[in-house]
Amino acid sequence: MRLQDWLNKVFQSLPMQVLTIAGLAGLTLAVMFPGEVLLFKKISNYAFYLVFIEIAMIFFFLIIQQNRLMFASIFASGLLCFFLKHASNQNLILPAKNDQRKITAGLLHMSALQNYLVEDMAAITKLAGDVLIFTEITPEWKPFLKEQLDSCYPNQAWLTRSDPFGQVIFSRYPILSVDTLYYQDSIYQLGIPSLRCILEWEEDRPIQCISTYALPPLDDAGYRRLGGQLTDLAAHIPNDSYFTLFSGLLNVPNWTTEVTSFRQQMRLLDSRRFSKFFKLPFDHLFYSERFECTSFQELQDPVNYFGIVGTYQIRLP
Repeated sequence: MRLQDWLNKVFQSLPMQVLTIAGLAGLTLAVMFPGEVLLFKKISNYAFYLVFIEIAMIFFFLIIQQNRLMFASIFASGLLCFFLKHASNQNLILPAKNDQRKITAGLLHMSALQNYLVEDMAAITKLAGDVLIFTEITPEWKPFLKEQLDSCYPNQAWLTRSDPFGQVIFSRYPILSVDTLYYQDSIYQLGIPSLRCILEWEEDRPIQCISTYALPPLDDAGYRRLGGQLTDLAAHIPNDSYFTLFSGLLNVPNWTTEVTSFRQQMRLLDSRRFSKFFKLPFDHLFYSERFECTSFQELQDPVNYFGIVGTYQIRLP
């Protein structure tokens, strides 16, 4: 008996079809609605790859002529595609550039700038960004970054720490105010900082630039910490009076429940339209509805992925 005939016979039985459809439905719903179940949350992190598995199943069931299972796989993959697209930038094409003022912002990770430090810094300088945000800033990085960037970015807000929560914001525009907001995590007894700057962009259009870092959530407590950190941050940041740019190395993908809830609270949009296949999107640039994103780029050297950069313009009415 040919393999195709044998597989057709196996999947033609009613119990196998019920089991396959139930598995597809359960896995898809677990990704879309993980709730507070740690296993579902961890599976949800790989929703992007699950789409490709379900697409492969479509062709598999097509080959063995199991139409019912093929259509179930099409439906499941379609749901996941809708879920992922809804959680990211929903523009199929980038908005056309208008005559309004624009700003370019980059988020860079110091822990990734090790093997090709000189080349990466040259690439960062060539970006000619208006705002550069570095995470994981420890005290030893301060003299190096000031030497590299002082001449182009005279306006700076520093938060150096010996742990991964250190951050710095370099700006071509004057900084009107700087706030450090702390979330007190009762589980791990941590004071988790976020850096907020108000930039003088135009006379009646200040920009608030927010930077934060989140530890990777490894257990239920880690996800509660992440949710609490983002909820507390949204509660303490006014959004109506400013153009807003948010940068965060959150160590979870943009479709995670905690991240989508934060964006809804802050009414922020995601800059990223799609992800690289071998790199889950753990770093994020969000922007307020007064902006629109005209370009977005992921930065990588021959070894490491080290940041993202986006360009934003004022949205026309």
